[in-house]
Amino acid sequence: MQAFAHHIRKYPWTYGAFAFSLALVLTGWIWSYMMFRDATTPIILHFNSFSRINQIGGVRELAGIGTLGLTVAILDFALALVLADRDRTISYLLSLLGIFVSGLIFIAFAVIISVN
Repeated sequence: MQAFAHHIRKYPWTYGAFAFSLALVLTGWIWSYMMFRDATTPIILHFNSFSRINQIGGVRELAGIGTLGLTVAILDFALALVLADRDRTISYLLSLLGIFVSGLIFIAFAVIISVN
C-alpha cells in the first residue's frame, strides 16, 4: 500500500487526469441511465440535419458508449503511466488527451439527453 501511495505521489498529474476522465465518463453514463431507465420508446442516439434521425437505440446502446469511454480512459491512463518514466511530456499530453476524449463522451451523453 505504501508503494502505491509513493507511485501516486510520483505521478500526481497522471493519476489526477485519470480520475477526472473517469469522473466525466461515469457522470455522463449515470446521468443518461437515470434519465432513460424507464424509457419505453427508442432513444435518438444520432441526429443529422440533412438526413434527420440516423440511429436509434436503448439503454443497452448507451451502456456501449459508456463502456467505450471507460476503455479509452483506462488505456490512455495505462499508456501515460508506461511513458511517464521515459518522456514526461508525452505522458502529460496523453493525460490531457484522455481528459479531452472523456469530455467529448460526456458531451455526447448530454446531447443525447437534450435531443430526447
